Formats: sequence, C-alpha cells, structure tokens
Amino acid sequence: MSDVVIHQARLYDIAAGAVFLGQRSRVYDRIVRHSRARPGERVLDLGTGTAYLARRMAAAVRPGGRVTGIDPSATMVRFAQRRVAADAEFRVARAQELPFDDGSFDLVVSCLAFHHVTPDDRPLALAEAYRVLAPDGRLMLADLRPPRNLVVKKVFRHGLESNPVDDDQVTAAGFELVARDESWPLLQLMLARRI
Repeated sequence: MSDVVIHQARLYDIAAGAVFLGQRSRVYDRIVRHSRARPGERVLDLGTGTAYLARRMAAAVRPGGRVTGIDPSATMVRFAQRRVAADAEFRVARAQELPFDDGSFDLVVSCLAFHHVTPDDRPLALAEAYRVLAPDGRLMLADLRPPRNLVVKKVFRHGLESNPVDDDQVTAAGFELVARDESWPLLQLMLARRI
C-alpha cells in the first residue's frame, strides 16, 4: 500500500470546509492552542496540504518564528506557496524522508495528514519527526478518531483503516506523551515531547 497523495487543492479546501460545517477556523485555532506554539519557534507542518494549518501556525509564532510545510504533492505545495506570508516556506517531501538537519525545529505538527502515511511507514515518519526536533521539542498530531457511527465509518473509511495516532508508536520513537484530547466528534489530538 502506498501513501495517498492529493492533487486537487481547491476541491480539497472546499471539502474540508464542508466537513467542519463552517467551523474549520475555530477547530484549527484550537489545534494551534493545543500545540502550545510560541513566538520565535520554528515549526514543521507535515502534510501541509493547502497550508490552512501553516497559516495559523505562522501567526502564532510571530514575531521571529518560521513555518515550513512539506507535502508529497507538488500541486499542494504550489497552492500553499501562493497563500502564505513570507515567514513560511513549502517543499515537496514525505514525512518518512525529511530533508532537514537534526534539531531544525521546535515543533512538528500534522493535521489530518498522518492517516495518509501507510501504517508500515508511520514508525519511520515518527522517527524522522524526532530527529528533526530540538531537545524538548514537541510533536502535535491531530487526526481522525475512529467514530462509533456506522455511516461516518463508511464515509471516512480511508482514514480509519487503522488508528493513525498510536500511543505505543509515538513512545517507541522516543517521545513522552504530554496530552491527549479525544473530546471532538471526528478528531483526536496528541501532544508529545522529545526526550
């Protein structure tokens, strides 16, 4: 099984807006707060897509901070580059092969992208996130939470084939779990610290 790469940026943005029932900005702002992003921090956004989260992260780390987004889709990266201020940059890359030096970031985030990494590749993606984080750096994953409703399970089956936010894999990669939030209807959030 290979990673899922999305190439329809505008369609993706429309669909994502619909899924959040007009509350996307509120939900993403809460995700930024959960990440504990601070001014001056260097942030890596894994699976940045249309840069919706990256834009909000960039605002949270100003002044002096910087956001770098990666996505395996060149189409998404081009779309993101047109939508974000100068304190952000975007590259075509995969979470399993990050083109950055060790300790390059204070915070690694991923929102609704980790489920696109195949289950077999998730340990490597987590190891790469650990490698590029500075000591005491943070990892924040927000992804689909397996729902109890059968209709919702059918609609979101791709993202729910396996739980994308696995505590055991995160701790096996060297992280310490700091917080988890599963109170949202479709999302679960995990915050971990590089130890």
